[in-house]
Amino acid sequence: MLIGFIFLMPIIVFYSSFAWGYVATVIYSWFILPLFPNLPLFTWLQFAGIMIFVNCFVKPSINNIKKEYKDEQANWTSILLNPWLALLAAWILHLFY
Repeated sequence: MLIGFIFLMPIIVFYSSFAWGYVATVIYSWFILPLFPNLPLFTWLQFAGIMIFVNCFVKPSINNIKKEYKDEQANWTSILLNPWLALLAAWILHLFY
């Protein structure tokens, strides 16, 4: 179990960083660059690096909920889907913007 956790955690951190990096690139190009065209263009990998940097300082929330009440599947689902749901919400907003 511990070995699986050790190998799975870096994969999750990199997935999260790269997914949020892509989402940040798209949202930046949709909403920020039209308002401030003189700002530099960031690539997907640069935003992924920024997200890795931010993840170093963001602390995960510590819940004092008993383990039998926690829904671990919902936690994993939110890690996988949150970037894409944010992109969907931004896309809908971009349709009207």
